[in-house]
Amino acid sequence: MISSSARYSEWQHRSPPCMARDRRGFVLILVLVVIMMLSFAAYSFSHRMLTEYTAGKFSIQQVQRRLLAESALELATVRAHRDQLQRPARLTLSDGLHGQFEVVPGINNRTGTMTHGVINESSRLNLNTLNVDSAHREETRTRLLQLPGMTPTLADSLLGWLANSPGSDLSSDNFLGAKEDAPRRIVEQLSDLLEVRGMTRELLWGEDQNQNTILDAEEDDGAARWPTDNRDGQLELGLSQYLTVHSAESPLDSLGRPRIVLNQTNIASLFDDVQQEFGTNAALFIVACRMNGATYSDAIRPDEGDNLEKRKLERFETARQRMRAQLGFADDGSSAEATGAGQVRAGMTLTQPAVTFRSLVDLFGGHVRILINGRDTVINSPWPADPATLARELPRLQERFTLEDKPAMGRININEADEAVLRAIPGVSESQARSIFHKQPKAGDLRPEYRSIAWLLTQGLLTPGEFREIAPWITTGGDVFSGLAIGRLAGQGPASVIQFRVDCTSATPALLFRRELSVLDLE
Repeated sequence: MISSSARYSEWQHRSPPCMARDRRGFVLILVLVVIMMLSFAAYSFSHRMLTEYTAGKFSIQQVQRRLLAESALELATVRAHRDQLQRPARLTLSDGLHGQFEVVPGINNRTGTMTHGVINESSRLNLNTLNVDSAHREETRTRLLQLPGMTPTLADSLLGWLANSPGSDLSSDNFLGAKEDAPRRIVEQLSDLLEVRGMTRELLWGEDQNQNTILDAEEDDGAARWPTDNRDGQLELGLSQYLTVHSAESPLDSLGRPRIVLNQTNIASLFDDVQQEFGTNAALFIVACRMNGATYSDAIRPDEGDNLEKRKLERFETARQRMRAQLGFADDGSSAEATGAGQVRAGMTLTQPAVTFRSLVDLFGGHVRILINGRDTVINSPWPADPATLARELPRLQERFTLEDKPAMGRININEADEAVLRAIPGVSESQARSIFHKQPKAGDLRPEYRSIAWLLTQGLLTPGEFREIAPWITTGGDVFSGLAIGRLAGQGPASVIQFRVDCTSATPALLFRRELSVLDLE
């Protein structure tokens, strides 16, 4: 007889096949679950690593674009005044990508088309050089009224504000505490003009309310979003397109050397400097002009034009200066020793300077009477005033001569100024401004003809007398620039953008303004 324990043991060893198969299926499912979890973990890890890689790559490219924009800014500071910004610069980066950096004035159209180069601040009307005293107020008012958007009321408010007159700004509803004899105001930035009574953001900035000189989407959608615009695909810049508070020309030549200062106080030093570089005849003529004043055969007669009163004042001031010099008084209080008066150069006894040069054009075509070795002598300019000589010699003279030993401010660059700004030059008519505007060199045109203002004569746009009159107001130079420095990678739309303004009037350029803009998509 088989015991119960033996039967139980036999039952254990004879398990049904289906139970064994169930156990094997459970293990398979367990293995599949483990494999699935491991696969999911691996996928999650791979996805995370791919995300980190993409983020790291994007960050590196963002840094690369920013450094390319910095390179464009550096390029602008050292080469802006050498006309070498007319095309993008390209280079291959360490990771094989191709980088590109460029400098543009702005992006003010819907297509994103860019003109390479910078904005020469001398192409605009410098508010800090406007003459706002009572004798010249009407002339300055006429200049301002040439600008689109400028009204007589706004021009009067602006002139009063510049002159620190009471009632001209938004904070002076009453005249209490106003100073009638306050010095004229120096404008630090264009946004200060919002203090002027009647000036609005719309008048000042136009559609470019964020002041980035880029046509953004909200600036080309009509009235859908602020600011309201005309949806014409072009960025309207308001009065800011025509005005500046930073425009100047360096007193250094292209090699960084100080130029000879024609209006310096020390007349003996002037003679020696000019004689060393241009010879005795040139030194005699220039110094004699400083002492006695020159006469020009092409000068506009006092009865010509609408500025008779102005010319009377100028002649009176010149006569007063000459009389004081002959009596031994210097307007700046300099002694005879400091001015070199009493010394003799080439038979000419030096006296204190009585007359200043208004422009380098005054070196051409004049004659001056002076005593040489006790004899009354007429000295003619070594540089005739015909257009051919002016075109040939003026670039050479402007390379070595300057009027003052500091940056010359406010002269308008006739090669780049808008027609409205050209109309604001004293003595330039509306038709002459239009002709000058249409004859300006195109971007990238580096013909030697346009290196000096003489092309106004050689192309017959002005008479010699008109040319001499407006010469003190105009230039083809300028050493303060603004624009956008752009860095991007080839084949990619995003670009880093830095808005800047740089002063290159000294040997070491100075960054006046810098603002990093949000990443721009140029595709």
